[in-house]
Amino acid sequence: MERIIFDEGNYFLNDDELQSMLDEEYGDLFAEWYSAPADSFTTEDMEKYLLGEGREEDFKEEIGQLADFFDGHGNSKNETAGNPIIAYGSIGRWDGVSTGFTAFKNLNAVLYGIDSPFKDCEIDKIWDEDGHLHIEGSHHDGSVSVELRQLTEEGIEALWTLENSNDDRDCEKAMSLLRSADSSLALLPRYTEREWGIGYKFA
Repeated sequence: MERIIFDEGNYFLNDDELQSMLDEEYGDLFAEWYSAPADSFTTEDMEKYLLGEGREEDFKEEIGQLADFFDGHGNSKNETAGNPIIAYGSIGRWDGVSTGFTAFKNLNAVLYGIDSPFKDCEIDKIWDEDGHLHIEGSHHDGSVSVELRQLTEEGIEALWTLENSNDDRDCEKAMSLLRSADSSLALLPRYTEREWGIGYKFA
């Protein structure tokens, strides 16, 4: 089952939906924030807020909570917290699609680091699907889609082998294990289940 954490598409609403948000909540909030009558705000004001401050604030909040989960801050219920994160996926550009995986120190490095697959991207969607954590982004030249997992202690050893061994057989074995969808070296985050108590219904 898909559990949405952030979705850019949720901020593009029609006039009826925008008016409903004004009537039910934001008209009064705008009146308080901007010292003007609640009925003076239009659907254009609502849209401008959603696509600007609203989206930005929601994104920062969700990314902050997700980063805390991976880092082990706050009330994180993540037993692999603080370990490196593996990003598996694909990067599409004008000259084709490349696939692979890379290890990152933390979520901030995944999204904003020098080797980030999301460099120059807008994050379009973050979701949990049956324990798998996915992130999609786009830029002027294509799109990026990755799945994140966090290494166990054994996974860290396998990564060290991959990065430091001179034995091709050791490297191939480590690479195969880290790439495996069922690998115990890089676990499913199961983010919404652990943090929000939301379980999964498997078909």
